Amino acid sequence: MPVAASSDHWAAFAQATSVGEFCQAWAAIMAEQVGRTRRALVLLRDAEGAYTPAAYWPGRDTDLTDLAEPARRCLTARQALIEPLDPPAGLVAAAPGLLLAYPLDVRGDLRGVVVLDVATRAEPQVQTALRALHWGMGWLDAMLRGDEASRQAQAAQRSRQVTDALLRVSEAATLREAGQLAVDLLAERLGLARAALGLVLPRHDDRIALQSLSATAWFDGRSAQVRRIENAMEEAWDQRATVVVPPRADRPAMIDVAHRDLLAAGGQPHAVVSVVVTARGQALGVLLAERHLDRPLDADELAWIEAWALTLGPVLALHRDGERWLAGRLRRHLDAGWAALRDPRRPSWRMGAALVVLAIGALVFVDGDWRISAPAAIEGSVQRALVVPFEGFLQSAPVKAGQRVKAGEVLAALDDRDLLLERDRFGSERDRHERRYRDALSRHERAEARMAAAEMAEAQAQLSLVDERLSRARISAPFDGIVVSGDWSQQLGSPLEKGKLLFEVAPLDAFRVLLKVDESDIRGVQPGQRGQLVLAGLTGETLGFTVRNVSTAAPADGRNAFEVEAVLDATSPRLRPGMEGVGKIDAGERRLLWIWTHRFTDWLRLTWWEWRP
Repeated sequence: MPVAASSDHWAAFAQATSVGEFCQAWAAIMAEQVGRTRRALVLLRDAEGAYTPAAYWPGRDTDLTDLAEPARRCLTARQALIEPLDPPAGLVAAAPGLLLAYPLDVRGDLRGVVVLDVATRAEPQVQTALRALHWGMGWLDAMLRGDEASRQAQAAQRSRQVTDALLRVSEAATLREAGQLAVDLLAERLGLARAALGLVLPRHDDRIALQSLSATAWFDGRSAQVRRIENAMEEAWDQRATVVVPPRADRPAMIDVAHRDLLAAGGQPHAVVSVVVTARGQALGVLLAERHLDRPLDADELAWIEAWALTLGPVLALHRDGERWLAGRLRRHLDAGWAALRDPRRPSWRMGAALVVLAIGALVFVDGDWRISAPAAIEGSVQRALVVPFEGFLQSAPVKAGQRVKAGEVLAALDDRDLLLERDRFGSERDRHERRYRDALSRHERAEARMAAAEMAEAQAQLSLVDERLSRARISAPFDGIVVSGDWSQQLGSPLEKGKLLFEVAPLDAFRVLLKVDESDIRGVQPGQRGQLVLAGLTGETLGFTVRNVSTAAPADGRNAFEVEAVLDATSPRLRPGMEGVGKIDAGERRLLWIWTHRFTDWLRLTWWEWRP
């Protein structure tokens, strides 16, 4: 039967402040509860996933190496193990023992194993021992659950504190202000003698420059003390790990020569820790903290400093990127691109880089067709203007712009009633003078006959003039074509001045193309060059043309442009004068890079010439 454990073991069990003390007292109690226990071993899983000894019984000098293999098998099987065990060498009892191994499973998570070496006993006593062990495992389970809850509560509290401090740092306007707030808040939170922040120099990845000192608005960057702090930071930076001096048993040993030099120069016993600050997976700087040895940094405070450094990195990186000039940002992007090219896990970057190199090579060494684009419009090759032949009033205008007309078709008519009256008057005068002339001849009055003949000729001339004006009162189409401009249907009866434009008529079987070529491209245009034209109303059809003439320059849309005249290779019944589109003139072959950049380089040369002293 289990026996009562000693009061000392229960006192140690109740007053344990760490997992190790708890397990050690628990192992002693279990040894007494199970009875006739020769050795006991408790293995717990550490942060790295390895199972390490948490308690030895009866003492640390006890040889427990032969219990390692049964413990491993129990962990693998995840169930209790009972098997005979030969007595260890040097044990007074010569009888073989019995091995009891029990896994510690916390909510499906295998956290450890307990192995007991007990004296051989009967089966009922073995079951009693297993029940006692099973009862005792509940204490370990409760301890681990409580320890996990405590660590989670500490982590949550640490996260809240770090978040509150981070919000204050995020309100800083500059990188220097953010760094100063970071070290001041750290020193205030942990009661540090000194906190410092160093950042990597932009062009020297192996150099750290001190950025901020707690409770210090200004410091001499060339002083020996500042250099010692920077050396200690660079020591942690080179190892990319946290360096703690004096060393702690729960942390790996690191090179700490520069840290000890910093402590030695202080004159008073201090503890110092340096934590690497990271952002976007890259080290940004180092956070250093110092405190007097009368109040050393515990594990929770070290975790707080590391959490502060971890969350501080992105904020400092944002401030640093915001204060960088264009060259600094460009260098960061180039470094990121170069790192991606060297990463074997990202072959797409290499393929993309190869394609870019090929494209640049094609631009530099491959020739292409240089085609000069310009806005274009269709006009009739002959565009006849029909104007008012004499002053009068508009009688009719049956056509308007856009209508097709035949040769001789009346486009407009002037009011001819006054002309008809004048025609009748001059006809009557001519007849009267003719009768006078004949009467004078019959009476042989030569002088009177000559006068009558002269007046008769004058009247005939006036009559011919009126007949000619009557013939011009009807304005007709000179040829088959289309009315390009003119619409007088709403102005019938209005007075017209001589020479006023009424209509413009263009033929439908002969067109020309007018292109407005920018003066930066006119050097490539010569008569006889070929080109293609696409009109807005006929986007599915490409019309060929030949340049015939290059005219003078004239402003167009705020720019100086030359008017280039071209002749279409073939006409289409769907073409209309006034249609607009885009024409492209074939100007020969040039390098592709020159074709795409010549306008910019020309502008750059001109601007440089304008501003050059």
